[in-house]
Amino acid sequence: MADSLKMLAEVSDYLKRMPAVPATLQLVRRIDKHLEDPKTLVAQRMAEAREKEMDLRKQTRSAATYTPAGLPVLQVQVCGEKVTLKLGDGYLGSAAEYPQRQRLVSLAMRQLHEGVELPLQAPPTAST
Repeated sequence: MADSLKMLAEVSDYLKRMPAVPATLQLVRRIDKHLEDPKTLVAQRMAEAREKEMDLRKQTRSAATYTPAGLPVLQVQVCGEKVTLKLGDGYLGSAAEYPQRQRLVSLAMRQLHEGVELPLQAPPTAST
């Protein structure tokens, strides 16, 4: 809807640059009247708000919990309408690290059982 209204405004601007023919001027007045109509303005704002909401839903956000040593325990990723929850990368490793992995699993299970709130963060942009 927002794109259609933008295109209609472009058509009006284009027609205004055309020779001043009565039929063209009449069409420009009709287009401008439609674009300035309060109902159209409300519809345009609603369409733009919907586009912003859809853009936000497409963004990927993530969060994690960490051990005091900085190892990730739980990792959460929200992409659109999908949530992925996984154990942190600290669970990978050799068999020699088995006790450490078991402690991380216990910590993760405790966090899940007690419930943990994680503030979601948008991924860093290319400019940062």
